[in-house]
Amino acid sequence: MKGFTIPFLFLGALLLVGGAGAQAQTGKITVQIETVKSGQGQIGVLLFNQAKGFPGENQSAYREALLPAKKGKMTVTFEDLPYGTYAITILHDENGNLKVDANFLGIPKEGYGFSNNARNLFRAPKFEEAKFELKQPQVTQRIDFIY
Repeated sequence: MKGFTIPFLFLGALLLVGGAGAQAQTGKITVQIETVKSGQGQIGVLLFNQAKGFPGENQSAYREALLPAKKGKMTVTFEDLPYGTYAITILHDENGNLKVDANFLGIPKEGYGFSNNARNLFRAPKFEEAKFELKQPQVTQRIDFIY
């Protein structure tokens, strides 16, 4: 009887320790958009967890949201996200054609923005410039549109 008790207790302790370590920590990211200039069209939000495809390849985004535009302030929340590094792109698709309309120089004609309010005069910001860490239950990113 004694020989079975010790291995059983040891196995139970391993399962408890292994189970606690196996659970990944998750949190949520709230995106506060402060400067929507009109209620026309829709607001697209792309959440990336890697540099590949950032800032505009929808198929490379980890998550995405598409909402009817509302003038003023809007909020989007992504939940159940593993702790890690993320970057966000927002677009105000005012004409609803689901693409970024740009002028002959490639500058967007519609509102756009990035996490950390990253900006670059001659190009879109890189993932490294817009990235932030989710390492607590909730993180908020406030992003202003550039029109």
